[in-house]
Amino acid sequence: MLFTIVACASSPEPKLTTIQGTVFYNQNQYLRGANTLVVRLSDTSLMDAPSPIIAEYNRPIAAKNLSKTPLYYHLNYDASALKVGRSYSLSARIFDTKTGQLKWISTTNFRYIPDKTTNFAIRVDPVSQREKDSIKS
Repeated sequence: MLFTIVACASSPEPKLTTIQGTVFYNQNQYLRGANTLVVRLSDTSLMDAPSPIIAEYNRPIAAKNLSKTPLYYHLNYDASALKVGRSYSLSARIFDTKTGQLKWISTTNFRYIPDKTTNFAIRVDPVSQREKDSIKS
């Protein structure tokens, strides 16, 4: 007689952490058309290398909010994905929903330190044509 024992190993539940805040731009300018707000938490530890994305908030901007600032976001991530000794940053971009063209981008480093700050106000600036040609989403 052959018996098989199957053990069920349960994975630990992820410890979800939330970063929330606002994205804002110059009051004298406003968004036109269909746009999408993208806020990313990335590992920015390595110089001259792509930054792995830890979490991303990606939502269309409601038509009623196109002329309003700030835009609100909440970014959930698994805290176990962050490693001690690494550097993490938040960034924001606004894309044209139909064409995927980058229209606005944060140009300041918003360093994220786990368990220190969970609310960020991120400024985005319009992207010039030269920047659009050199920046890839």
